[in-house]
Amino acid sequence: DVETALHFVRQAILDSYPNLLIVLDDVWSADIVGAFDELQCRILATTRNKSLFNVAICEKEFVAMNPVGFTKTEALNVLAQYAGCKPSELPNEASAIFQLCEGHPLVINLIGSLIREHEERWQRYYEELKAQHLDDIEHKTPYRYSTFYKAAKISCDDLTPQQLKNFCAFAIFPVNVLVPDAVSL
Repeated sequence: DVETALHFVRQAILDSYPNLLIVLDDVWSADIVGAFDELQCRILATTRNKSLFNVAICEKEFVAMNPVGFTKTEALNVLAQYAGCKPSELPNEASAIFQLCEGHPLVINLIGSLIREHEERWQRYYEELKAQHLDDIEHKTPYRYSTFYKAAKISCDDLTPQQLKNFCAFAIFPVNVLVPDAVSL
């Protein structure tokens, strides 16, 4: 049954993957939130209803997303929060990153999370964004696979071999969905 399967998954995650980040997209059920809350690991979730997370006992932080992208002020505030500084203290690359991706929340958050770990790499991430031509992300279709993979590639390239192995162990693709060869690592 589902509850038994969830128990085994929880135990395997707690035992083998203590630094796991689980991404839940478009959450519509408090039951889902409650099940993953028990894992005691980091969870990144998107939802249109933040009250679903009232059932979670873990520490929560909400970031409101504008579906057409962050304004420059919003993007710089997010990047500053990741960098642990004031927006006025950000390097020039932060504004350049905003310009390249036109405030796309996925890209801003990917870069921000990378900067949190490697604060000295602003120029590197700016150059990688520029080289990947991520400026073609369309706000009308923010989840287009081709541009998502280009953006996510920067994060994957930054993983250690062990982290990449762990990530690949949890890569799950729906049945009967064509997965491009470029996705294979």
